[in-house]
Amino acid sequence: MVFGTILSGCLFILPAAVTTGVLVGWDAVRSSSNQKPIFTVPPGGGYGGGPGMDGGGRGNGIETDTYCDKTVGISPYVAKGYEQYTLNPNQWGYVDGTPGALCMNVTSYLNGSYPSKTSAPQWSVTWQYPQGPETQPVHAFPNIKLNADSNTDIPLQISAVQNVEVDIEWYYGAGDTDPTTIDIAALTTAEANTNVAIDMFLDTNEGNSKDPEKAQYEMMVWLAAFGTATQPIGYPTVVATEVINTVTFNLYYGKNGLGQTVMTWMVPAGTIANQFYGDLSPLVKYDYSQIASLPASNPPPSSSAYLGYIGLGSEAYWSGQNVTLAVHKLSMDVRG
Repeated sequence: MVFGTILSGCLFILPAAVTTGVLVGWDAVRSSSNQKPIFTVPPGGGYGGGPGMDGGGRGNGIETDTYCDKTVGISPYVAKGYEQYTLNPNQWGYVDGTPGALCMNVTSYLNGSYPSKTSAPQWSVTWQYPQGPETQPVHAFPNIKLNADSNTDIPLQISAVQNVEVDIEWYYGAGDTDPTTIDIAALTTAEANTNVAIDMFLDTNEGNSKDPEKAQYEMMVWLAAFGTATQPIGYPTVVATEVINTVTFNLYYGKNGLGQTVMTWMVPAGTIANQFYGDLSPLVKYDYSQIASLPASNPPPSSSAYLGYIGLGSEAYWSGQNVTLAVHKLSMDVRG
């Protein structure tokens, strides 16, 4: 059965020898930048709660856990002063008992000390679903979000936003193993229909801005789209264009099934921004009065609206084979 390898979890749990190699490699990187080592073998070996554990009973190693739940909030421990993130397989469009599956890997530092104060855990997701109905083609949106009020300034009114910095490196490939390149031919052969997108929610009510279901506005920044069915709301009409750190983003505008106004900034067809660093505040603070074609019945957010949610994920439409997204590096930081 095609999902045997996914559901067994055997491809997601690193062997001890591999884990040790990864830890030692990370230690070399951290040592070169005068950071605290991750991998510290205590006297006598092991991590039995004695030497080698910090005051909270945590070791200095790396742990990879696998989650195949339909939905679950995963918030790895972080040390004081670090931003905290929550991950979720989020198979919101999947119906129990139907074909398809998804599993998420989350790699966390047990001592909560990440490469920087804004670094997120590394993660990957392997999935396969058959094509769904045209009215509901998306099966899942596996994602990671920056926790509000966690060493960050969100929720924050648009007028007060100074920086929305994102630093990311990701890869997508066919198969079960973490890719280190983007093989367009293999994804095409797999008939993969998916994207990689930054997701933000806004509302004039501060509390609602933190809730994806209650927020009045959704803003997405698509870093890539794979498959002919992967199209943003408002496609094919481009209503504006912005350039962030040499990367062009076209704006599509419309409403989703929840009645939310959706603004999608998307790279041009054929463009893949898998190693992206930039400040997205010009998109968040965009002056929509420049666009004469926006309907009066569907107005954009005002500068008094709050940005209360920012995350990164992949909309899983369908694929004929297992495909894997690996997020090797991610940092998100919102400041006012």
